Amino acid sequence: MKEALALAAFMAATGAACAQSSVTVYGLVDLSVGRSQASAGTTGLGGTGTVTPAQTINREDSGVGFGSRLGFRGTEDLGGGLSARFALEMGLAADTGGLNQGGLAFGRQSYVGLWGNGWSVSLGRQYTPILLSMAATEPVAGGSWGNMTNQMIGVYEQSGSTPGNGSFQLVGRADNSVAVSGYFGPVTVNTMVSAGNENTRGTGRFLNAGITYAEGPVRLDASVARMRQNAEQIVATASPEWLKMTLLGGSYDLKFAKLYAGYYRLDGPQNAANLSAAGAATFKWNKLTAGWLGAKIPVGSLSVINAQIGKETFNYPGAPDGKATVLALNYEYSLSKRTTAYVSYGKVLNNDRSNAGLYGSIPLAAATGYNSDPSASSVGLRHAF
Repeated sequence: MKEALALAAFMAATGAACAQSSVTVYGLVDLSVGRSQASAGTTGLGGTGTVTPAQTINREDSGVGFGSRLGFRGTEDLGGGLSARFALEMGLAADTGGLNQGGLAFGRQSYVGLWGNGWSVSLGRQYTPILLSMAATEPVAGGSWGNMTNQMIGVYEQSGSTPGNGSFQLVGRADNSVAVSGYFGPVTVNTMVSAGNENTRGTGRFLNAGITYAEGPVRLDASVARMRQNAEQIVATASPEWLKMTLLGGSYDLKFAKLYAGYYRLDGPQNAANLSAAGAATFKWNKLTAGWLGAKIPVGSLSVINAQIGKETFNYPGAPDGKATVLALNYEYSLSKRTTAYVSYGKVLNNDRSNAGLYGSIPLAAATGYNSDPSASSVGLRHAF
């Protein structure tokens, strides 16, 4: 009887809390059809090893433009300028009905926090400050073929990581994280810490601090992050190194066009002897740098053209660099406030020491090997609700 009464009291309290909260169901479905191609390459650096054949794939993709999703977010006014907020957001593979982010139920975001006058704090699986700042430094905002955000953030840092282990998809999203932000007029300061894999070795831990200035036509972003190597990236006896990521970028609105520029650097592991098989497969180089220039050009009131060129350099100790050029061209037409048709094209030009793939918001068009040039084109439709 006591247990029943306690459960009834809990259910009543939960119902009262829900009644006082504002909860929104939202989502986005992005589907496209297209084709990807990749020229022949080699399995080894510098034209060595086996020749890999060219390939062409006809494809339907979910999330070329932006990742398909279903989410729930809510807020409750606690009085005195304080509010509680939450978000639970799952990534959908709308072409098959499956889940993205490795099959996690709410792999895009899952957090709860408090917002006050000029500050916020939140806990859970969250977008990192460096990811959000990088997406703001390019016209396609981390979406469409040839974007630089997915080309850089989280591709290499968390090699070998698996869903739910505490470092999956770092540095784009951070599990077990606490984010604290301060808002000071045109200046926003974002910080984040994450416990990572939550073990005695401290693997997968993450620290990030960034600052944004946005006023009038100008936006400037700077962010520095540190990630301690995750458990799968190193052998069991190794001490995890701290990887370092740096971002500088911004945009300027000329009214007839908006210009973007950015620079990113990843300092990878320095001790190759400590790498596991997964780590060694990723980090043949020890430093990655990238720069890009882009523009968003309105065409009338309903359509826009986004164009961007990026350069990547992979630094190999005592050997020539790997180099890649990333091209992006995207056209969007608004059929309504919620529905957009688009055409997206991207291409990566790799030298014989680079095998960089081509990324959309979610899908990948992989290179077949070193010196292989992947490209993709898609025609799609996106609806937000």
